[in-house]
Amino acid sequence: MPRLRGKYKGKTGKIDLIEDILGTEELKGTYDARKKVTKLNLLEEKIQRAKEQEEIDRLKKEREEAVHAKILDNQKVADINRKISFILPFVLEPNAYYYIQRILREDPLTCREIIKYLFPPNDMALIDRYHQAIVHKGAGPKNKITYNTIDKIYRKIKGMGDRIGRKVA
Repeated sequence: MPRLRGKYKGKTGKIDLIEDILGTEELKGTYDARKKVTKLNLLEEKIQRAKEQEEIDRLKKEREEAVHAKILDNQKVADINRKISFILPFVLEPNAYYYIQRILREDPLTCREIIKYLFPPNDMALIDRYHQAIVHKGAGPKNKITYNTIDKIYRKIKGMGDRIGRKVA
């Protein structure tokens, strides 16, 4: 709390000189001028708090939108995976389907790569068409993907070569 030094004139509130407790700052002016400065400072603080609150609200909204977009993306991925799981038995021969199921149990990452190879990301729109065709017709294509094709893709991904005992250069 500042202590008063100098003259103080009663009702007008005029202060000739004020020095703070440490004695480092000197102020001159009237009580009304200090009151106006205090109001201005409070108004500036209020404006600053409002700006900070707007920034916090904007960041919260961005975060909520990002979370919502991520949830939608996860739902889309789950929907596509569900459709692929539905389509696979219809487009693969039975022994190829069992082989890919075994690969899925033993090495899920390689199985994902095989499925990406069979259904490239840029052809994801075709999955819906395949799914609708299978649902309406009740059967898949006549020419199905064979065990040898899946094995060839598996070996290519693993870098094992196209045949046993022989490396591809």
